[in-house]
Amino acid sequence: MKVREVIMGMLVLIAAVFSALSAEAASSSLNAVLYAKDTYIAIGWDGTILAGPTRTAMTRRDSGTGSTLYGILYEKGIFIVVGADGTILTSSDLNTWTAQNSGTSSSLYHIMYSGEKFLAFGGDGTMITSGDGMTWSPGRTGTQSTIKDVLNKNGLYIAVGGDGVILTSNDAVNWTSQNSGTSSTLIGIESFGNRFAAFGGDGTVLVSQDGITWTPKNIGASSTIYDAMYAKGMFVVVGADGMILTSTDAQNWTKQNSGTASTLRGVTMRNNVFVAIGDDGTIIRSPDGQNWTADQGY
Repeated sequence: MKVREVIMGMLVLIAAVFSALSAEAASSSLNAVLYAKDTYIAIGWDGTILAGPTRTAMTRRDSGTGSTLYGILYEKGIFIVVGADGTILTSSDLNTWTAQNSGTSSSLYHIMYSGEKFLAFGGDGTMITSGDGMTWSPGRTGTQSTIKDVLNKNGLYIAVGGDGVILTSNDAVNWTSQNSGTSSTLIGIESFGNRFAAFGGDGTVLVSQDGITWTPKNIGASSTIYDAMYAKGMFVVVGADGMILTSTDAQNWTKQNSGTASTLRGVTMRNNVFVAIGDDGTIIRSPDGQNWTADQGY
């Protein structure tokens, strides 16, 4: 499964959690949710970790930290959580969590598995790697900018983040800085067809055929874009203040009525229907990317 699909699954579950969790769980601010080993696991502010067999049966687990947690992954039989101040926690059973020495005080926002090793990325261009999730070694990205998201497609890694940074690598060891042409923070990276799209602050959308040469696209909006996807022959982006824009070619964009003023932070497809989620537990859905209606749960 692609990394982005895992992330989007997390985002949809976040919205579902807000609309269906127990009273204890619903009082927590969540950043990511994962479903693995027949269990829902949610992480968030103040070291929050919730887990249970259903969304309504999730209970708080003792993480042993008060740091905000941003990313979670299940791979090779262990759960790995990353967060603020270089926090890394591991667990095999979701009950006992062990703090690992990350070797960094930078916040970690993204964790992934390359097929050979774990990689975590974050503030100040931080990259650390591990073969087992417990012993971590520093890597080098060559940038001091925060890395927000990383995509691996057919062996090409593309990292995006603060100050418009775009890095590429064929091995996740040696990174090359590419000219994005923007200083806006890039929040995400997506592949669609044979192209890549990076998106972020100030309505920024950049498109590339190879991950190296990037061309800006005018979407006719200046709101921050938080996520995007390509499905059913169209590109859908969502962002601040309920923004939804669609395009069939990533060049000509049409603003759609989302019916909400809440910031939308994720979009994915479930059962052939677009689903966007956002602040205040917002869930909206559309069969075609153009006509959106509120959803009370998923």
